[in-house]
Amino acid sequence: MLANVSLQYFETGDVSFRASGAVTGKTFVQPAANQTGGPGLSTDLENLLVFKTCTAGQRPCGVAKYDVATGQGGGVHGQPGKIVPVTAGAAITAGQEVEVGAAGSAIPLATGRAAGLAMSGAANGADAMIKLY
Repeated sequence: MLANVSLQYFETGDVSFRASGAVTGKTFVQPAANQTGGPGLSTDLENLLVFKTCTAGQRPCGVAKYDVATGQGGGVHGQPGKIVPVTAGAAITAGQEVEVGAAGSAIPLATGRAAGLAMSGAANGADAMIKLY
């Protein structure tokens, strides 16, 4: 019999979450608190991860699929290699690495942590085609 078995918690491509604050779709998100339930945690049967809009310069865990109000459930694209739209917070050139900017937007990599690669150029405020890291 196998001992000390490690089982996968989630497929990172499509994860559900509870928003700790309002989250705008097509922006980077990051963990905000412990999951809402599960073994030894609470009696909350939803057992959701808790996310918020990613802080500028930090490493995101994915991109919100749509707008989510505070306390509501949402979905996130999180699998590395997935190409998804992210709102550009500055002009981005094809082939540039991007980091998280203000309000979870994508901006050209400067001093933050790389979050992805621009597959095509995008103007400030437009959807940028980003390959997630």
